[in-house]
Amino acid sequence: MNHDIYKHAFKELFHGYLHGKLVQNTHTGTRDYKILDLNDEFATAFSLKREYLVGKFFSEIFLEVLDQNTVHGVLEVSEYKEFEHYSTSDQHWYNIIVLRPHDTDILLILKNITPKKRILDSAAKLLQASNKLEHDHNDIVNTVQSITGAKYVALNVYEEKGKFFRTVALNAPESHLKKAASILSFDVKNKWWAHDNGRHDKLKDKKITNFSSLRELVGDSIPKVSIQLIETIFGVGTVHVAKIEYNGTMIGDFTIMMGKGTQIQNMDLLDIYSSLIGLSITRIDAENRLAQSNVDYQQLVETSMIGVITCDLEGNIKYLNPRVLEILESPSEEETKKINLLTFEPLVNSGFSTHLKNAIMKREKVGPKEIRYHTFWGKELIAKINILPIFNENKVSGAQILIDEVTDKKQIEDLRRKEILLREIHHRVKNNLQVISSLLNMQARNFNDDAIKNAFLDSQTRVRSMSIAHEKLYGSTNLSSIEIADYIKTL
Repeated sequence: MNHDIYKHAFKELFHGYLHGKLVQNTHTGTRDYKILDLNDEFATAFSLKREYLVGKFFSEIFLEVLDQNTVHGVLEVSEYKEFEHYSTSDQHWYNIIVLRPHDTDILLILKNITPKKRILDSAAKLLQASNKLEHDHNDIVNTVQSITGAKYVALNVYEEKGKFFRTVALNAPESHLKKAASILSFDVKNKWWAHDNGRHDKLKDKKITNFSSLRELVGDSIPKVSIQLIETIFGVGTVHVAKIEYNGTMIGDFTIMMGKGTQIQNMDLLDIYSSLIGLSITRIDAENRLAQSNVDYQQLVETSMIGVITCDLEGNIKYLNPRVLEILESPSEEETKKINLLTFEPLVNSGFSTHLKNAIMKREKVGPKEIRYHTFWGKELIAKINILPIFNENKVSGAQILIDEVTDKKQIEDLRRKEILLREIHHRVKNNLQVISSLLNMQARNFNDDAIKNAFLDSQTRVRSMSIAHEKLYGSTNLSSIEIADYIKTL
């Protein structure tokens, strides 16, 4: 075997490489790697000359250009390790792979990843600065097409639970889309696809998965005759699927269809771009869900039959829903906001202001509490309140007050109590009149004198007349008068 050929090949590699052997360092008395060979690319990355490095000990040289932890990490590698290093000398980022093919040998492979880092950094800053809430999906697939040199690119986005995904964009001429729809009997663009276990298994282990044909990707999900026709008519060659992920979860993919006889380009850049789109889609999705949640909450509060007020720490009203105006009989939101919840005297006297202070000071819910309050606009009301502190970054920034007016309920309860009491009084009056009538009758029997007896019986008749009048009033809906004709007839 001609080892010189391999040495020459290594020296001409675009990536840097270094070969060392584990020996005893005579200067330090420790085991160290003696540099046997390296190429110029590796030496240049650390602003050193190849000739200077050959024969030197690894730790003695690289402690000057690498931090101590990194050097010790390299020395302790048992099989494989990969890390990134920023060189201050040439201001480049490098990916360094450490291999131990034998117990006594070490190989270091150095790859310049500065372009990738700079693209990621610039794109991340761009994403942070962006205030757009939605993407132009066509622009995204056009960008992927320009990166990869593809003939067609489809963007698929997964719904939240991953049971379906939708093709949200496909950059192809309208005539091609119509032709494909006639072959497949459905429109590919905006189509919802059910989760395919076969497709999932093919994609799960790689960021970018390569397929020799469209048929290999779709499997049995589309009839083979239809797919073969698509490949032939539109000249589709190899197909590549680049996953769009966020925190290890697949949220979409790019399906990249190359023309026959062409190869995919810039796969590293495609990987970067897919990662950025994953960040962007996730951020936008979160913003959209938050915006919708806020809309739903606002609608719920605005139409609620419970009054809702929010205030700051000084008791100034920041928000109130329409129900509060109804409860207070306030003419407007502006007039209501002039009232300070901590200092307005009727609120202080009702005990409300004390409850509000307690919720804020103790950082806990107060309620339900019942208060009686005379509003600024003259209404007497009874309300049940619940007060919850509002937290902002674990600090109380105000409070939310929920108000349920129970004035009508209280009045109904009072009327019911009065009705029960009135029935009891009527019942006792009726009994008492009957007792008086009976006593007068008994007394009349004790006298033989007709005049005296007639006086008692006359009194008894008067009591019975009173009893009939009371009974008529008791059974009437109008307690202020009775029907005289019915009364006389009963008499």
